[in-house]
Amino acid sequence: MNIKNSLRIRLVALIFVGAFVLLMIMLSRFSSKQSDGNNIIKPVSPTPSPTPVCHVVLDPGHGGYDRGASGTRTGIGEAEINLAVARFTQDLLIAKNYSVTLTRNDENAIAETKKEDMAKRRKLMHETGADITVSIHMNKFKDSAVHGPMVFYTKGDTASQTLADCIIQCLCNTLEIPKRHINTGNYYVIRDSKIPAVIVECGFLSNPAEEEKLCNSEYQMLLAHAISDGIDMYRLSVVRSSAEI
Repeated sequence: MNIKNSLRIRLVALIFVGAFVLLMIMLSRFSSKQSDGNNIIKPVSPTPSPTPVCHVVLDPGHGGYDRGASGTRTGIGEAEINLAVARFTQDLLIAKNYSVTLTRNDENAIAETKKEDMAKRRKLMHETGADITVSIHMNKFKDSAVHGPMVFYTKGDTASQTLADCIIQCLCNTLEIPKRHINTGNYYVIRDSKIPAVIVECGFLSNPAEEEKLCNSEYQMLLAHAISDGIDMYRLSVVRSSAEI
């Protein structure tokens, strides 16, 4: 074999090897682009939201033309504090996988007259498919020494009585005060309720020291924690009772 033929063979071999390497590089790039494209195009299935464990109606009492009780020193209307505590409670319950409906979500009343307003609140409580209703209020009394939370339920309503007891327990534990009794009351908003329903009076605006606390957002959050814990305690007690049947 002469030198010229040997060089031709080497040249052909180099061309073949080069072409093969180029082909491998092109295939590799094409595969990489296709893979990236698939990653972009491929839909990601959303994580389904868990079913709420319970539906609660929170009723921030009063609103608009009806300010409710007024602070002795600050003159603040009860309605404003009721809404703040209700919103905090709503956030805490949602974090625990509850579904929550507020009867009002701003400073206004929900109807033009007091009578219509109360009737509309009752309608919301009974027609939203709720499991529990908690109406949130602040208290006032002629004796400024009276202070502390109170929870009311309709006499003879055992489910509401249990709910009231759970909430007052949590309020007293959270506020680090002696356990208080629950109270019965003939209040329109919770009377003849188809579901457990209570009124929570968070404290007395007629007591100067308590009025100061009730105006404080940190204290409002403390109340909300207690109310949400009481609701959760009641729900779990119902679940346990159902499991034992």
